[in-house]
Amino acid sequence: MRHLSTILFSVLALTLLSNASRAEVLYSKEGALKQVFPLADAFDEVNLFLSDEDVAWIQKTAKVKPVARVFRAYKAFQQNKLLGFAFIDTHRVRSMNETLMLRISPQGVVQEILLLAFHEPTEYQPSKKWLSQFEGRALSANLKLHQGVDGISGATLTANAVVAATRKYLAVAQKKLFKGTRIVSLKNEPDTLGITPQEVN
Repeated sequence: MRHLSTILFSVLALTLLSNASRAEVLYSKEGALKQVFPLADAFDEVNLFLSDEDVAWIQKTAKVKPVARVFRAYKAFQQNKLLGFAFIDTHRVRSMNETLMLRISPQGVVQEILLLAFHEPTEYQPSKKWLSQFEGRALSANLKLHQGVDGISGATLTANAVVAATRKYLAVAQKKLFKGTRIVSLKNEPDTLGITPQEVN
């Protein structure tokens, strides 16, 4: 009986350790915004509403789908000067999700990609060094895995997911933020980190 109890305890401990390795949250929304925009003194949250034409253009341009109808963007300012935009994206890697924050300049260039949460085993997690290769990149034909983006050994699904998210948000920003667009301020809205990409990206 004692031997059986020891076995059950060991199995329970291993299960708890395994679950812990799949639930790593690195930043809150507020912490992430401060991290990617350290000089910002004000932020504004806006919703970007996509028409059928917008969705079709983004899918064709970014080569990704499905594309949601509403995207949330975070505009960062320093003394009323626009520093750039940030998007939060949660997507499936293998069977679990990861969440990224993408900082995009007013010129449509990736300035930083920050990993906010990763719920897959850590061996599939993208490193800061790997994510840094996106800095300075704009939406282009060579923003693809193994063409202009190095892969991650043993974690191709992670790499593909990050590339797809980057292409999608560069296209969304190009279509909706760099010209007159319909936006709605959401300064008093709650944190959206827990909302699935199908609801708000």
